Amino acid sequence: MKHPVTLRIDPELLAASRRCAAVENRTLTNFVETVLKQHIIKARGKWEASAAGHPSRLVRRRPDASGHAANAEAGRNGNS
Repeated sequence: MKHPVTLRIDPELLAASRRCAAVENRTLTNFVETVLKQHIIKARGKWEASAAGHPSRLVRRRPDASGHAANAEAGRNGNS
C-alpha cells in the first residue's frame, strides 16, 4: 500500500522535476518514485558493503517460519 508523503523541495528542483516528468509523459509522483527506486537500486550495493556486520540497518529482514526476523537473517547469512 502506498503512503502519501509531504516534501519540501527547492522551487528550481521542483520545476526541473516537473519538466522531466512531462517529457517522459509521467506524473510528477511517478517520476519521483521512479528516480528514487533507481537511486536506491544503484546505491544498494554500496550500502550493503558498508553495512557488513550491521545488516539490521540496511537489509530488510523477512521472518522465518516461527516469525523471528533475526533468525531468518542469520540463516540466510550462514550465521547461527
